[in-house]
Amino acid sequence: MASFVAMIPPEADARSEARGEERAVFVRDGFAWLGFIFPLFWLLWHRLWIEAAVVLALMLSFGALGDAFQTPSAAVLVSFLVQLGVGLEGQNWRLAKLRRGGWREAGAIEAHDLDEAEMRFFAGRAEAEPAPALVAAALPPARPFGRPTPGAAPAPLGLIGYKG
Repeated sequence: MASFVAMIPPEADARSEARGEERAVFVRDGFAWLGFIFPLFWLLWHRLWIEAAVVLALMLSFGALGDAFQTPSAAVLVSFLVQLGVGLEGQNWRLAKLRRGGWREAGAIEAHDLDEAEMRFFAGRAEAEPAPALVAAALPPARPFGRPTPGAAPAPLGLIGYKG
């Protein structure tokens, strides 16, 4: 099963949810194979402009350095590492972009595919009821370690306390 992160837009409010107009973006948490194979195109498809510019600059500079120092195998290796970085971190970059845009994380869903994740998310939102408010219980005042409470028996040694 895959894990998906549900992000809801900043303009989502009670009225839009009541009308059934809620939009959500589901980002699969895991390795982005297309981001690994086609890093620049994948970043541009997901509108990660700054990340795409950085990846393009890294790939061009490593290619130029490989030509300058007559080490094309090193340039290929470093380009492979850039591709691996995009595959590993691409989904996190998508989530960071959404958070910068004001989107909120609505939850994580375990599902086999995107369709099942959407069904689970929206079914859970329809059934969700507001949680009751928690009331904080009054705790007795804390005592410093090493001082026994007045009138208490001495602490036993070991896991089981024996009287006497």
